[in-house]
Amino acid sequence: MTIALIIVSCGGDEADETKERLTVATQKNLPGIAWVPPNSYKRSGFDHQLSQRIGEELGAKVNPLDIPIGDRVTVLTESDADLAIAAFSITADRMKKIDFAGPYITTYQGFLTGKQSPNIRSAHDLKGRRICAWADTTNLTPLRGLDVEVVQKEDATDCITAVTKNEVDAFSTDQLLLYGFADRYASKGLKVVPKLTVGAPQHYGIGLPKKDRARCKLIRDYLKRYVNGTEWITDIQANLPKVVQTLPDWQNHLKPTNAAIDARSCRDAPNP
Repeated sequence: MTIALIIVSCGGDEADETKERLTVATQKNLPGIAWVPPNSYKRSGFDHQLSQRIGEELGAKVNPLDIPIGDRVTVLTESDADLAIAAFSITADRMKKIDFAGPYITTYQGFLTGKQSPNIRSAHDLKGRRICAWADTTNLTPLRGLDVEVVQKEDATDCITAVTKNEVDAFSTDQLLLYGFADRYASKGLKVVPKLTVGAPQHYGIGLPKKDRARCKLIRDYLKRYVNGTEWITDIQANLPKVVQTLPDWQNHLKPTNAAIDARSCRDAPNP
């Protein structure tokens, strides 16, 4: 666990305030979720806002650590980070290696098209199409069951570029991420295909090392209060306006139940 002490001097007083510093593995290229604009250090997004709330709840200062998407488990097992809040889907395989608190939001895998993309409305329209997918993610498995050519890219922004240049017919990843991209790159004509999803629901959770189960349970209990309060709603409205505008019944669509949180939090396997 990477813990440091921050010493704060107040107006010359001798009293020191000590805070734990949490190293939080995150992303920086997901608009609306975890975003740092080019030539800027200002972070924004739903995951970023949640990490700040978790820090406040734990009385700690958050130190973001930008990592490749494929390193989310490794930074926790090797104690390079205390938490991972990075569009991190909870899976049974990952739960064998690390703990999760959550989910704090649920989404489904969808498709994003560009101005020059073919007319894709249903699974039938995907037949024979070139679909860009993010390497080292859970998004690859559902696509392998379709009659499509999967083009893997190391970064989500590479898939966005491929769509805008008409090198692929669509980009497939979690709808929550696609709505963020569609909002950010609206001028390029990017659109989320409505009512077209594949695979099982994606439950985003906060990753932690196995050795930190006490903290995991604290975060689990906080997430139950968070998703059932007004802050969860306002955070989505502020960071993912396209979701609110486009997705019918978005709150019921995205909000996990307390039972879903209990079934996946601080365990070695999901509780049926």
